[in-house]
Amino acid sequence: MALGRIGNAAATAVLEPALATVPESVRGAVAEGCVYCAEQLLSSGDRAAAVSLYDKVRTADVPKTRMLEATRGAIIARGADGIPLLVEQLESADKALFGLGLFTARELSGADVTAALVAQLPNAAPERQAALVQTLADRGDPGALRAVLEMAQSGPEAVRVTAIGVVPKLGDAACIPALLELAAGDESAVAEAAKEALQTLPGETIDAELAGRLAQARGKVRVALIEVVGQRRIVAAVPALLTAADDTDMQVRAAALTALGETVTAEEL
Repeated sequence: MALGRIGNAAATAVLEPALATVPESVRGAVAEGCVYCAEQLLSSGDRAAAVSLYDKVRTADVPKTRMLEATRGAIIARGADGIPLLVEQLESADKALFGLGLFTARELSGADVTAALVAQLPNAAPERQAALVQTLADRGDPGALRAVLEMAQSGPEAVRVTAIGVVPKLGDAACIPALLELAAGDESAVAEAAKEALQTLPGETIDAELAGRLAQARGKVRVALIEVVGQRRIVAAVPALLTAADDTDMQVRAAALTALGETVTAEEL
């Protein structure tokens, strides 16, 4: 391990061939030293040598932890060419390899990585779909928004809730219609998730967009919209809320009065 931290050519020359010859009791330490050497090679700009060393470690008979470390390094060192190896981990039945793929995907940038993650969504198990959606959100690539919205609108409830919850990380005012529709739905967990997403959706135009929709909204969408306006404390919506407080629909009146409690100024109180 000390040789690995030194990480120069002499250290690598000792450690690399030892992967195949040392006793099992110290093979893990040799593998760890090789990973350190590969990191040094990559940081010095010798990408090809780093890839070669990472590959030797991940395909050797070494402890699983070392194999996982080397696999991550092999993907990172390859850059865009590492996407097929990343996909291999995401498709693995091994939970540790799948988790490694998710972790590594967060470290990579680029539309091709986003596309690779999105391509995994349709055929993945629900628990994996939720994890993939969260990874897409953590990467912060708006290019994933369309796929995330599609997951929010159909499929298992838990996946939908997760997808709705990450929309504020990727979306903008254009997401408001879809979220309002979900907020007005009959599935309580999905509806609450959509309201929470609308509460936290970022952007300077969001409050004005929501307030502007109050006059035209009807039914359950109107009730959900009023609730969100109140939770966001949109003072500009007070005139529309005062009108809604006299609505013929009891649910609209009740929601409007609650929202007014969050938005009125002292003069209007």
